[in-house]
Amino acid sequence: MKPKTKIQKEVARLSANLRPISATQIDWAYRHCVEHIGYRTKKGNITCSDCGHEWHSDSGLCDTLEGCTCPQCHAELKVQDTRRRIYKETQYFSVITTCKGYQVIRVAQVRCESRKGEPMRFYCHEVVQRWISPDGKVTDMALLRGFLFCYCDVWALGSDMEVRPHNSLYDDVVARSCAYPKMRILPQLRRNGFKGDFHGISPVRLFKALLSDPRIETLMK
Repeated sequence: MKPKTKIQKEVARLSANLRPISATQIDWAYRHCVEHIGYRTKKGNITCSDCGHEWHSDSGLCDTLEGCTCPQCHAELKVQDTRRRIYKETQYFSVITTCKGYQVIRVAQVRCESRKGEPMRFYCHEVVQRWISPDGKVTDMALLRGFLFCYCDVWALGSDMEVRPHNSLYDDVVARSCAYPKMRILPQLRRNGFKGDFHGISPVRLFKALLSDPRIETLMK
């Protein structure tokens, strides 16, 4: 959608100059946002979903309760007794930062595809940006959605990040996402009582309320 208002034009210009989500942040998402599985057979052989290495373990109950560590890539694995050979998972993670007076929540979709005996394939695509002005107004930047509107994970990954009309889906993906622990926060939010804890509230909802509703500021303090 072509930006029309002054704030939409400013957000579109600032968004175009944002740095890509860093390799360090993507690596964090790989470690914390998707499951890392050890496929175990009836004979006690375990295959690592991360690197495809296979080994034998005699610690059956301990592996089931506590998980295990791959002796080759040292990944911490959740052990599953299964004959399944393919595992796919889609999750979201968010990077919370600031840009020229805006509080920005950048949401990326992460997908993993694991085939038994092969290294895991991991993909990361930024799909939504939510820009919150100092007075609490939200402007959404996002990729196009696919035709299957009933599925929240269908994005046109080859489309451009553009200003979009608000969609409740953007609230859903932010609420579902894991937040990268290193955050940059507007001084106004810290002044109004934010200390790093979202208290189970979506970051967008909390930030918007803190910037626009004195009652929420009072409650936080």
